[in-house]
Amino acid sequence: MSIPDLTSKAKQSFIEASSRCFQALGFPRTTGQVYGFIYFSQQPISLDDMVEALKLSKGSASIATRNLLNFQAIRQIWVRGDRREYFEAVEDVCLVFRKLYDSFVTARIEGASQSISEMFKDLDEDLQKRRLSGVDVEFCRNRLEKIRSLQKRLDEIGPMIEKQFS
Repeated sequence: MSIPDLTSKAKQSFIEASSRCFQALGFPRTTGQVYGFIYFSQQPISLDDMVEALKLSKGSASIATRNLLNFQAIRQIWVRGDRREYFEAVEDVCLVFRKLYDSFVTARIEGASQSISEMFKDLDEDLQKRRLSGVDVEFCRNRLEKIRSLQKRLDEIGPMIEKQFS
């Protein structure tokens, strides 16, 4: 099998956009590069092909493929007569986005909600133990209420977003 050509400006742009997107979700930049590369490859890609084409270390490419396999963004393919592992992209980008959304956005929203509740409890304790004045506590409560309001809006739009990618 031959390594896909990366002289295409469109492919380069997609790989770069993919790397920024994955990086924004907390993944290493290389995970997005590998995803973009595999997504625009017409044939299954080996780890060695990724390393050579993207100028990555084998370790980085391996971590990226494991991340992508975990989110079912790619799948491992067996190529007859070759012992190397090959990968191809899952074509349904909506499915990939949904899994990433569920794993990162939903989990972070839920975690933030718990943290906000804990902060309100901490403020009550700070007031009782006189670590903060009543004015300071009220100021902090007002700020936390603004964050809680945003949290509630995110909770409301979450199901609408999820429905779009179901």
